[in-house]
Order: sequence, then structure tokens, then C-alpha cells
Amino acid sequence: MTRQQEPLVKPSGLYVDDALGGVLVYRRENQDCAAWGIPLARIEQDDPPVVVESHQGWIPVLDRMSLAWVRGTPCGMWCAEKARPPR
Repeated sequence: MTRQQEPLVKPSGLYVDDALGGVLVYRRENQDCAAWGIPLARIEQDDPPVVVESHQGWIPVLDRMSLAWVRGTPCGMWCAEKARPPR
């Protein structure tokens, strides 16, 4: 499901962006318009948050990494939206 659009970065291609004290980038949008990563300052948490790189820089996108994996399944965005706490 992630082979064409928003592919996962191969282990040999993982890298750390210097922003926010370091962000481990694990996924890139297929046209290189966005990237997803985990802030290094929070990487040792059981379920760290995910940030996305956009024209505004790195911004929070998900409170938990587990939601990022749910988004990569057939239920995708729908499941992630249902799991997100109300604002």
C-alpha cells in the first residue's frame, strides 16, 4: 500500500533532519512534497508522536506513532480519524 504513494524509507535510506533537535525521517511523499518523522527527543517513548514536513517546516500531525501505522492499512484515514480524541 505504501509502495507508490508516500513510501516508507528503506532502512539504508533512513536519515535525521536537523530541525527540531533532530527528526528521524521514515516516510516520504512520492513527489517529495512531504516527509514524516519522529522527533529524536521523543523517540524513546513507547508510542512517540509523528511530525510532517511541509512548506511551514516540521509540524505535529499525530499524537502517537501507532496511528501512523493504522493509516497505512486499508481502513487508512477513516480509522485514524476515529481514533483521534475530540478537540
